[in-house]
Amino acid sequence: MPPRTGPPYRFRIASALGDYLKPISDAHIVAPGEVILAPKNRLEPDILVFRTASRAEPWAAFEKWLAVEVASPSTRIYDREFKGPAYLALGVQEFWRVEPDERTVTTSRQGAVETVWRDRPTGQPEISRPPLVLDLVDVFRGVP
Repeated sequence: MPPRTGPPYRFRIASALGDYLKPISDAHIVAPGEVILAPKNRLEPDILVFRTASRAEPWAAFEKWLAVEVASPSTRIYDREFKGPAYLALGVQEFWRVEPDERTVTTSRQGAVETVWRDRPTGQPEISRPPLVLDLVDVFRGVP
């Protein structure tokens, strides 16, 4: 059986984030990620970006910069109504909901109004770097 590759847009977003964060040695990207709510209750974003206190213990995350969820018809309402607000309440600084059918990315931050991007979303986790700009035409290239 061939390996499962997942949707190309998820990998394009993760790759763009990796290029953007390359100069930051204690930044990590995992796909999928994990944010723990309680001992047996956790959320798993499709992509999680976080910063650690040391490279020796990358899973001891102390700053969760970004959680990315790719919506599907079966999870769209759950992602919008529950997961986004839950990530922000748990201390994730920014949440992106990717809507492949609509070719949009919705960004959310605690205490801010959601923004729906149809062209070039700009995200800025709380780090001293210029904002990341994603070209959604490229992200969704070749997706039916």
